[in-house]
Amino acid sequence: PIRLEIVSPARRVYFAGRGRDFTPVNGTGSGVVRGGLVFAGYGIVSEKDGWNDYAAIDVKGKIVLLMPDVPESLASESRTTWTFEKKALTAAEKGAVGLIEMVLSTPGELRQPGQRQRLGSLRAGQAPEGFVIMRAGRDFLNDAFYLVGKSWRDLVSKTLRLKKSFTLDLGAEVEMEAHFVSGERTAPNVIGILPGADPKLKDEALVMGGHLDHLGVGVDGWVYPGAD
Repeated sequence: PIRLEIVSPARRVYFAGRGRDFTPVNGTGSGVVRGGLVFAGYGIVSEKDGWNDYAAIDVKGKIVLLMPDVPESLASESRTTWTFEKKALTAAEKGAVGLIEMVLSTPGELRQPGQRQRLGSLRAGQAPEGFVIMRAGRDFLNDAFYLVGKSWRDLVSKTLRLKKSFTLDLGAEVEMEAHFVSGERTAPNVIGILPGADPKLKDEALVMGGHLDHLGVGVDGWVYPGAD
């Protein structure tokens, strides 16, 4: 099962899958988490750069909503240091129970032309145990903010334009569930040989490849049969 729902002030249910409402982040912790939603900017604390997204908010027992990437004003060393893994670990250390990364825009919107959102990624084992991490788009963001009379566009725009940290405890309650399993697997390669009949070409080989392994069934319920 995989779920992302707004529980209050009104119930909203969202659909998983690439290009749909939300997707789990590869490497997420497994379990069910529920808590108030807090917009925590980029989720970064860097004293030497004068940036602290947690200075004015308490995220203990809550789910943090974070912008992708890092502030442009951070020094190059800090920009390299603040990986998505570090964002997740910092949120967990602050007491948060989960994290949602915002899918903000199409290329060029709310950003400089030609720039692209760099969404976070994790490897297996990097997320804290039980710390669920999702990625959600505009339908979820619109509901989460508008249900409490706020606008995510306003906060994101001010963060980008003024190059300052803006945060907000939304008060809306969210529940989400994900289950991630990773491990070593072995699979056979299948080789079929069709001998040639032409006396001049029969000792030459034409090699063709295809995927026998595939995704099976995706989180959106779509079946990927692969070579079968």
